[in-house]
Amino acid sequence: MVRRWRPFDLILESVGGSSFRRASTILAPEGVLVTYGRSSGEDSALDPYWFGDHSGARVEGLLVFTEVARRRSGTAQLERMLRLLADGLLDPQ
Repeated sequence: MVRRWRPFDLILESVGGSSFRRASTILAPEGVLVTYGRSSGEDSALDPYWFGDHSGARVEGLLVFTEVARRRSGTAQLERMLRLLADGLLDPQ
């Protein structure tokens, strides 16, 4: 069975390798792909020409523990995200 994925505006990716490359193929033209791990142990790479086909798209890296320690705001952001989920304003799919 072939699954048809729609383009996503935001993808959070933590596996790396082939999962990261697959995620890049289903990203919307001006979407954001956030990579925050590589549990597969595989390196993640994109061909520079990928950006030509995804004009306006961004790839951002995030180290969660470093970010929380640096900003000291992880709790407030997590509470906000949970409020959005509870109010039905955020679809985590």
